[in-house]
Amino acid sequence: MKKILFLSLLMAGTSLGAQTDPCIHFNAHTIDTDYPYVDLDLPSGTLWASMNVGAGCETEIGSYFTWADITAHEGTYNFSPTNYSSSAASNYNQDIVKGNAYDAAAQNWGPNWCLPSKTQMEELKNYCNYQWATIDGVSGLQFSSKKDPSKYIFFPASGYAVFGTIQFETHAYCWFTDWVSVEHAYYSDLHYNSSIQQAVVGIYQEYLARWAGLPVRPVRR
Repeated sequence: MKKILFLSLLMAGTSLGAQTDPCIHFNAHTIDTDYPYVDLDLPSGTLWASMNVGAGCETEIGSYFTWADITAHEGTYNFSPTNYSSSAASNYNQDIVKGNAYDAAAQNWGPNWCLPSKTQMEELKNYCNYQWATIDGVSGLQFSSKKDPSKYIFFPASGYAVFGTIQFETHAYCWFTDWVSVEHAYYSDLHYNSSIQQAVVGIYQEYLARWAGLPVRPVRR
């Protein structure tokens, strides 16, 4: 019943010309539960959410988080070493256990969700087709099922937030569960490299500190 209602509202919005609203656009394979997600036919069976925490649709950036902190912020928040050091997250020095008190996906969306691991992003890279794409005027990286290209997820370009500003706004970022050190954790940098003319799925453990603000893209538990 809930899915029927969702589709009815979507069709009604389209008939009124609301298709120009970027937050109407979800691909046909999103599953209407508490939050939409897509089965990309991955070997692990991992189901990725269709949007970031804090977003209303796949083309919105949503909220920014420091690593292991569950508090959502706008990009204009003063993400800094000083502010991070006053949070419990700064003292959390191990991999995030999915669903625990340091999992921003679970704590903001509920127990059906969790942060992805870098291994799960590597699986996306290895078992999906991916390209830099534009949806409703928003640029980002799109991963599509190799079995059914109509099934996809989209990471909108977000940049990362530091000291109240957004840097590298043409790149899409997200945190993973994987801890590195008191200064660093694993994250993804998705972008288009014009020199080689192709999309890049970068998985890094340095360059950005844990106190920087990055989006969170949940996976289904």
